[in-house]
Amino acid sequence: MQIYISRDGEQNGPYGIEDVNAYLEDGTLLPTDLACQDGMTEWVPISQIPGVTISGDSVETPIPPSQPVPNGNKKKILIGIGVGMGLLALMVGIWFFFIREAGDKEQLSENKENNSTAAKPVKELTLEDVVGTYEAKKDGRTEGVIFLENGVIESYENGKKRELEAKWTIINGEIHGEVKNGRILVFSINKDKSVTNIAVIDKDGEREDFPEESLVPLKNIK
Repeated sequence: MQIYISRDGEQNGPYGIEDVNAYLEDGTLLPTDLACQDGMTEWVPISQIPGVTISGDSVETPIPPSQPVPNGNKKKILIGIGVGMGLLALMVGIWFFFIREAGDKEQLSENKENNSTAAKPVKELTLEDVVGTYEAKKDGRTEGVIFLENGVIESYENGKKRELEAKWTIINGEIHGEVKNGRILVFSINKDKSVTNIAVIDKDGEREDFPEESLVPLKNIK
């Protein structure tokens, strides 16, 4: 371990730890002198150097001449910091590259899906899609609804026609059946050609969608 000494702005060394302790013993070095050893970047009181022993009163004498303190330690630390920053920048660059690549792939997939949807527009409901008789069995009862070609809705239970005055139209891909009191029954056409009463709209225009677990599809029987 090499130690450098500074007193009144004059720097000397390096000295071995044995030499430093001997100079302290004979008064050549003082406890007030500053010191710096290999690996350090700051000057500290000589008493803070590991292995240095302070005993008795020291009398100031000239420090034996030697080489001035080099700045090699500071250069080593700066080089180490530079290498560390370079590695950090490299890791950030790699991370950014992979994140951006993943984002680009996701965007391409989304654009492809959107283009596919645009190329295959959803088929709009027509009169032929709706007109027919639909029926379902629930709690031992058979309930049915008939969408007539003239826009009238008829309803029956266990084969008996109900007193129901309603007109149906197609709105935004749904069947809206307006009854006499101003309420609107909303039906959806399913992939298997069945229909389901999915919601009701009151006379003030407020829509209430029914819970999915309560929905009962009515099969197209003719």
